[in-house]
Amino acid sequence: MFRNLLQIALRRLWQQKLFSLINALGLSLGMAAFLLITQYLRHEWSYDGQSPHADQIWRAYNETLADGQVLTLDANTHSALGPALVQDLPEVVDYTRLYNRNENSVTFVTPERPIKLEGAWMVDAGFLRMFPQQFLQGDPKTCLEEPYQIVLTQSAANLLFPAQKAMGKILQISGGTFAGNYTVSGIVADPPSNTHLKFNVLFSTAQSLSDSEQTCEVIAFYCN
Repeated sequence: MFRNLLQIALRRLWQQKLFSLINALGLSLGMAAFLLITQYLRHEWSYDGQSPHADQIWRAYNETLADGQVLTLDANTHSALGPALVQDLPEVVDYTRLYNRNENSVTFVTPERPIKLEGAWMVDAGFLRMFPQQFLQGDPKTCLEEPYQIVLTQSAANLLFPAQKAMGKILQISGGTFAGNYTVSGIVADPPSNTHLKFNVLFSTAQSLSDSEQTCEVIAFYCN
């Protein structure tokens, strides 16, 4: 029975070649579009979901109010907020501050030539606890604890030290927010595409954000 029905269907398809071709192309395009849209939505919904603590991480916002109306809403806030949250709210168990004073790029002084890298942030050690990275070299527990430590992505390390190991090397920045001599204390894999936390360089905040008068771009905190 099934064989007869299949033969009849194939015969009709053969008799109406153009109609069959249009239907086949339409079905193929529809399925391809569906698969592409599904992949896109899956990618978008997975944003910043790499952290095992994703459901317990919150971002602090700063609102400017006038006459009961919100004039501005952004993530620029006081650097003291992170430590204050941990101290005053038992639910908050960790925090991290991301800071670059609008200098998203840094230029390293090297013997051959200056090398400019995008995606530079000063962060607290809590950044690596809240947003674990794939470490290739170094200890995530200590690599941002001391002043003037720096963590590089694999791409940044290959660019700055193309023919030698980067761990333990000294990198110099001559001006701007990040000026100083830094010791490479960790190498991590490049961040995935489905995250807002894209970076090439992470600096320890130990030498900068201890001043309670500073402001920082983002404070994220982890709650029980």
